[in-house]
Amino acid sequence: MDPVLKIIILALFFVTSESLAGKSQKNRDVVPIKDNIHCLLVADLFSYGKNESAYAQISLTLIDRHLLHEIRFIKFLAHRFFEGTEVSTAGIATYGYVPVLPININSALDRMAVTYEEFSKHLTPATQLRNTNEHSNTAQAIEYINLFKDLKGRANCLVFLSAQKKPKTLPRLFVTKEWKTVIAVGFDGADLRSILTSPQGIAMQVPYVFKDKDVRRVADTILKSF
Repeated sequence: MDPVLKIIILALFFVTSESLAGKSQKNRDVVPIKDNIHCLLVADLFSYGKNESAYAQISLTLIDRHLLHEIRFIKFLAHRFFEGTEVSTAGIATYGYVPVLPININSALDRMAVTYEEFSKHLTPATQLRNTNEHSNTAQAIEYINLFKDLKGRANCLVFLSAQKKPKTLPRLFVTKEWKTVIAVGFDGADLRSILTSPQGIAMQVPYVFKDKDVRRVADTILKSF
């Protein structure tokens, strides 16, 4: 075979192989669209106290500057969740300095949103901090979730956020099998592995100054668990 022709054939072979390998890796990174995921997100409005500024993260837009920092993460997480699902719902429950103590699970389950737009409308009013000394803490929220037996098929996914700095002092999450997956998200780098007992439990950590990759990582973990 002509040496020049041989070099051309080899070059084409390697280029094609690299292209296919790249496509294969890209395909592995894409999570297929999922359906029938009904996810309740539980937000921590306790760990930072009553100081609303502690939740805030400076952003480029005026609207985002007035949103709570942790709630921004939930907002972006919900957006990616709805992008990756069909016939699915998401809701938001809160504990801490909130109107319904210790946590408003039942009413949150009654307001599960079918679109990101609907979820966004619920987000701000659902996460208003109360300027009062009366509040619930992370342990009380976990205990209430453990005792809650009125799920009635309204959710099968629990995402529990906490920035608790000493999670080993917390009770463990003993959830029923109706929760197909439970993801404990340690916000501000909190390590929540110690609160999980169920086989469906997954612990993750998110930095206080989170990035898009952190949102994608948690959202994709939710989708891949179904």
